[in-house]
Amino acid sequence: MRTWILVMLACLLLWMGGVESVPHAAAEKDFISLDTKEQAIARAMELMLIPNDAQITEATRVGSSSGLWRLGFLTAEKNENGNATHGGEIVLRSSDGELLSYSQWKWPTDSTGWGPAQEAFDMSKEKVDREEAIKIARSFLDGQPWKLNAEWIVDPYPESEYSTRTDSKTMHKIRFDRANKGMRLDQQTFSVFVDRISGEVVAYEVNWHKTEFVSPSHMLDQAAAARILVDLAQPYLTNAEGGNDLLGYAMVFEYTLDAVKGTLPERYNIPIPNDKVVGKPKISNAMAKQLLLSMYEIELQYAITDTSMEGWRVEPFYRMVVKPEVPRFYTGKAPIVDARSGQWKDFVGAPLQRAMPEPSDWLIAAAASTGRIRYPSAIAVEGEFVALTAAPIVQNGKVLTSAKELMTAIRGNLLWDAKTSKLTAIKDGKRLVMKAGSDKALLNGKTIRLQSAVRIVKGRTHMPATAIQQAFGANVSWQASSRFLLIRMNDRPVTPTASELGKLRWDAQLEWARNGFR
Repeated sequence: MRTWILVMLACLLLWMGGVESVPHAAAEKDFISLDTKEQAIARAMELMLIPNDAQITEATRVGSSSGLWRLGFLTAEKNENGNATHGGEIVLRSSDGELLSYSQWKWPTDSTGWGPAQEAFDMSKEKVDREEAIKIARSFLDGQPWKLNAEWIVDPYPESEYSTRTDSKTMHKIRFDRANKGMRLDQQTFSVFVDRISGEVVAYEVNWHKTEFVSPSHMLDQAAAARILVDLAQPYLTNAEGGNDLLGYAMVFEYTLDAVKGTLPERYNIPIPNDKVVGKPKISNAMAKQLLLSMYEIELQYAITDTSMEGWRVEPFYRMVVKPEVPRFYTGKAPIVDARSGQWKDFVGAPLQRAMPEPSDWLIAAAASTGRIRYPSAIAVEGEFVALTAAPIVQNGKVLTSAKELMTAIRGNLLWDAKTSKLTAIKDGKRLVMKAGSDKALLNGKTIRLQSAVRIVKGRTHMPATAIQQAFGANVSWQASSRFLLIRMNDRPVTPTASELGKLRWDAQLEWARNGFR
């Protein structure tokens, strides 16, 4: 009886030329087949997909064997040019009335402030910040009557200025992506425009499709995927938009890795450009790669593997994509690394106006784990990596480092007597006199034995690192797996966290790539 009433009502509305204010009904699980357009319209109304004041503009059978109904609708709302500003499209399966796709859009009837060549918004007038706008947009989304089976989460990645050049600058554009168990599918979206001053929802657009979310029985974990992505990602040389005066290293904007096979399918990945470039680089490919990798974040997402009018099939993929906080060029292009200076530049060669973010923990774990480091050894003082011109020497667990660089790092002084081959380390009123080739030293006139003898290697005098512990009270710890000598010049113990050690390894690896220590 209930369905019959809705069908008759839909016929009446079609005859009148529109859909009037009618109470929407809840969805029924045992819906009958849709044999007529009146039944299709009634089903759409039951799912609360058609605005009360909309007119049906299309009701046609589509798809193979005409097994689907496509409905179009518009309201009477128009802008000053007479163009409709509120409408949508619905696709239903005729055999059981299941919703297969749905879109609806609503734009302001006054298009002032929309379109190209807009003036920048005066931020001093803003009363609703982005965080508040997200709350307003979420409330608006949750308040919609549509019976859509969907989870929506905020898309954290900004759109380029170019792609949003026609959007009103007086609005916050909040994009929600469809999700399943917290994993995003960014090809289905719900965009809400919130006024920066009033907080009013001024416009919106939704795009939804029936979707099969595939959950494989076995997938790579993020750590394994990250290692594969780090190995497969490669920088390339480009003159970009700076002409022959600019030579830079760049990477493609994102990489998409099959979460099961661990491969980069051609369907989802842009080929690395192989354009002819002018100029020769002065920094190594390894250094450029490490710098460029710091731009990226990794996320497990869904990507489309099959589409039809009956619905979508999506599967999990790991995406390595440029972080939201990375400064981008107007077109959305990511920064490049100047191949001559190693400095960050935008895509036309101008210095960046904002600092680049630090590398993420996943990247450090993948690129600078203890099993992947290539530098021979390194030093950190008070938790800060110290760049050296000569790598420390490690023999049988004993670390010797350049006496001059070590004393400079701990803010001490060093005197060298070439005639006697003696060196004197001075700090805080204490004097440590050592001699090349000997493990004996004088500390304020008293003889002490060093851990190992002072050595001259390639013209540089190296002293045992533990000498500063004996002489100046430093706390010294050798982290063998990280090949790091850690020094603190106070009473605090040397107990770095795993995260702190990872960051130190990253810095040392970058220095190694910069200077080519072997």
